[in-house]
Amino acid sequence: MLEPHQAYHHILTDLPNRLYFLEKLDEKIIKSDFNSEFALILLDIDDFKNINDSYGHKIGDIVLIEVARKLRSLYHHAFIAHMSSDEFAILMGGNKDEIKEQAENLINHLHTSIPIEHNEVFLSISIGICLFPYDGVDSEKLIQMADISLTEAKRLGKNQYVFYNDDLEYRRVRKNWIEHHLNNALFNNEITVHYQPIVNPKTKVITGLEALARWYHPKEGAISPQEFIDVAESNGLIIPIGTYIVQIACQDLAELNKRGFENLFVSINLSLKQLKHPDFIPTVDRILQTYGLNAKQIQFEITETMTLQEDSELIKTIGELKNKQFRIAIDDFGKGFSSIGYLKQISVDTLKIDKSYVFNVLTDEKLAKLTNAIIIMGQLLHLDIVVEGVETKEHLAFINRFSNILAQGYYFSRPLPLEEFIESSINRN
Repeated sequence: MLEPHQAYHHILTDLPNRLYFLEKLDEKIIKSDFNSEFALILLDIDDFKNINDSYGHKIGDIVLIEVARKLRSLYHHAFIAHMSSDEFAILMGGNKDEIKEQAENLINHLHTSIPIEHNEVFLSISIGICLFPYDGVDSEKLIQMADISLTEAKRLGKNQYVFYNDDLEYRRVRKNWIEHHLNNALFNNEITVHYQPIVNPKTKVITGLEALARWYHPKEGAISPQEFIDVAESNGLIIPIGTYIVQIACQDLAELNKRGFENLFVSINLSLKQLKHPDFIPTVDRILQTYGLNAKQIQFEITETMTLQEDSELIKTIGELKNKQFRIAIDDFGKGFSSIGYLKQISVDTLKIDKSYVFNVLTDEKLAKLTNAIIIMGQLLHLDIVVEGVETKEHLAFINRFSNILAQGYYFSRPLPLEEFIESSINRN
């Protein structure tokens, strides 16, 4: 039988554990009236699994102990608990402005590096916050609201804090609805593929097309790809959906070849989970064989915001695709912070410059110069350049200053179902 101290404290950090925290939270709620304010803060170490995977669990344990030590030193009078794995909780009095200041203080003190056994481990955290009595008056509700806020903070990136608000609750309900219906959508053929041409801006000749997933629900109508792709990424459905998109795109490219649209390539977006799946390359090989296509007709797009994290297996998979003659494109180039790192780590064929660049080149001189530099760099490396987001004659005039460049955007065409794409392409000619 556990001693009282062991039953109520985390074995590694000796901080109060989840059981103790829940009792303390209930006690604080009972003692508080609706005129008093306090915050429930959930804190999570970013990418803690990667720390364990990269350095080992022994180093991971030392990181947890060090975080616990820092929290104790920062907040002598607050109640701090080690909830589970890399999640900590803090009960702290104060109004929203005071808690905001403390959240920023937490990030400033914990965004640091820790020297451990000849390694230097870099830390960042995400923080979710809810306030009593505004966000809930019972412990279950408060923990749920703080957890929703923490999830949003992690979605926004590292070293972020988020206070709970009603919009987060709406998005949670919406996400649950999408998750509930997405599996049926795949089997009911509600998910389709539309195509947006990739064009030579000077000749208007279509050289390729990007395959884009679309979902039309019979009652709710069109569901934004940003919504359902994010959900599919989180629940694993991106694997069967991704395979379906590859299959339909290859089937449709074969049909285009039959109808005389020769020398086209199709560009298909990939997720990290697809690339990491052991059956990905064999599945793609089988699909190509089925439709009589060769690998040079397929371009896989990897988003520039998808961090490689020095993942040797992922880099190896991309190398295998290149060896099989598949084309590799970096999508959203310039949007994140890994642009040059990508070019160092993997061999690519195409840079797709993020649409935010062309949207603002006419009004932002600095951005225009940066866009020039990206294009020149890509051409020096003998890469194909695709400028995304071309929507106006002014955008077209800007990119037509360059030679050997491709363009994509609503100026040429919105994404279309296959038959509409074919009809539009015939009319163009």
